Amino acid sequence: MAATLGSPGAATPQGTAAPADSQFAEVPITRAATPERLLNLPPRPVFWYKWHPARWSVFAGEWLPQLGRLYADPGVANVSDGGGMKTAWSEANARGWHKIPHAAVRLVDEGRDTYVKAFDVRQGTGIGKHHMSIFETPKQIGSRVIIKTDEERYRSWLRALVDTGAIPAPDPDILDVQVDAQRARLERALTSSNPQRQKREQARHDEIETAVGPGEDKPAPAKKGRK
Repeated sequence: MAATLGSPGAATPQGTAAPADSQFAEVPITRAATPERLLNLPPRPVFWYKWHPARWSVFAGEWLPQLGRLYADPGVANVSDGGGMKTAWSEANARGWHKIPHAAVRLVDEGRDTYVKAFDVRQGTGIGKHHMSIFETPKQIGSRVIIKTDEERYRSWLRALVDTGAIPAPDPDILDVQVDAQRARLERALTSSNPQRQKREQARHDEIETAVGPGEDKPAPAKKGRK
């Protein structure tokens, strides 16, 4: 049964800040804060995840949706100068993309109301915010910032989105197209003189050929274009 998830409007989502496993404190998305340390990252606006029926990939041997992001960046990607998202989402929908509401985060964290978290960063002479997903954690070493991703938690969320019907299961033909494309990449690699490329494409080919589909606990049965 499809999940019932609230969908935010064009306005910035009201985040429930949870403690971040990081040397920097997560701050509320819509309330200014002045922590003692600032991340050495540029400001980045709030975003929404989006899914597309033709965008699937293999993660750790499992077919899962490959999400995109739409940022509330004024004047960019059809976002209005005032930050309005109506036209941006209309254009995205026309290209086959669908919004994942922030409330979907509750599939992996019932205590949150958004999958976005914010950190204070320098913005000119003031303080701005850099937004990232709850699956990402920043670590600053000197002036360098490394972003680490909790891949297992992210995959669990993707899996839950499919299992609950928030994202429909993929059309088998879409998976077949990707398998065929990887097979072609492997064939091209085998004619090259680059052993590292051959090894890389062979490993990816083997992973895709044996990947399990949504709800499966064993390799998917062979279909057209798949061994």
